[in-house]
Amino acid sequence: MKNGHPRLMSVIKTLGLATDDTRNLVVECQGSSIGLYATQWFNQFYLSASGRASALKAHMNISESKRKKLPYPPGVKVLFPTLATVKSTAQNGAGSLFCTRKKWNGNTFPRAAFHDSQSTAGRERGHADHDWLKTFHTFSFASYQDDAHSQFGALRVINEDRVAPRTGFGTHSHREFEIFSYVVAGQLEHKDSMGDVEILKRGDLQLTSAGTGISHSEKAHGSKQAHFLQIWSLPSVSRLQPKYFTRHFTDADKRDVWARIVAPVDAEGVLKDSREGEGPAPVQSPLTLYATLLSDGKSLKQTITGSKGYIHVVQTSGYNTNVAAGATIRVIGAPGVEVELKEGDGAYLHLNFDEGGDLTVENVGDKTAEVLLFDLE
Repeated sequence: MKNGHPRLMSVIKTLGLATDDTRNLVVECQGSSIGLYATQWFNQFYLSASGRASALKAHMNISESKRKKLPYPPGVKVLFPTLATVKSTAQNGAGSLFCTRKKWNGNTFPRAAFHDSQSTAGRERGHADHDWLKTFHTFSFASYQDDAHSQFGALRVINEDRVAPRTGFGTHSHREFEIFSYVVAGQLEHKDSMGDVEILKRGDLQLTSAGTGISHSEKAHGSKQAHFLQIWSLPSVSRLQPKYFTRHFTDADKRDVWARIVAPVDAEGVLKDSREGEGPAPVQSPLTLYATLLSDGKSLKQTITGSKGYIHVVQTSGYNTNVAAGATIRVIGAPGVEVELKEGDGAYLHLNFDEGGDLTVENVGDKTAEVLLFDLE
């Protein structure tokens, strides 16, 4: 009882998590040598994870030849690193993936059960609680430093910030960054060295092209906490004149559609010289940002034109430093490549489509999901 499936079953029973025949069981496991995952292994693992010794015993009493012909159980989800994930994280010891093309393409192989384990998971983001500021860092920032998550394309910073009422970031300076704030809840007061003063609210997207240098402050306005995402990207051109832009997108603008809220300055439909106006905010980076409020049961497709992307699920159900929870989406890329994300989760998208570049996002939970999708070169 020290190893393998019997040990797993023993632990499940000890924890009081054993199921009965009337309950649905869903099991997630991390794996790499998926070429060895035959139907008898799946069923054996599934029954062990249920904690039902009698069911496992009955299964093992079936002849091996019959066990090999049993259908795969529907409730097992295997997380494994694809080649792209291994290449991007190997410096931190990512596992390898063993599966021959013949095995993967076999008529009976359960490809739908396998999912790329590339979620950055809400609990894995950098996190800091400064009392007045509660923040999560997707990329290396301040005291959170991780070489595996320092930059992706032009994307350099995604901080999900919650700022206490009447507090915030005092006047500080930036240069050679494109900085945009996506307001989720509350109000955010912006002041800068160009004389701009503005109160931003939910739906507002404020972009500062820092260029040769700008100073600004951001503070929670009013009696409520300000919840916003602070996003930085690297400009394609240096020593630009500092500029400031604001755009507003209502919940209706984003409901079950992809709203293009940021786009390169030379992209179609971008008003690059308008301080305020319709359409996406102009950014001096090879980056397009889409946002949606995806209702439960709904799905969206989006054609990605760049070679990579990043997707982030906003933590709208409340501040959570534990395992990601809340709204749940499934992101589907090429056939057989998908990942499930919850609030606070994000995933790197390595988009090497053979035919087309459509990405599908499905809401598979019971809450509206607020999702940001970055299309990156």
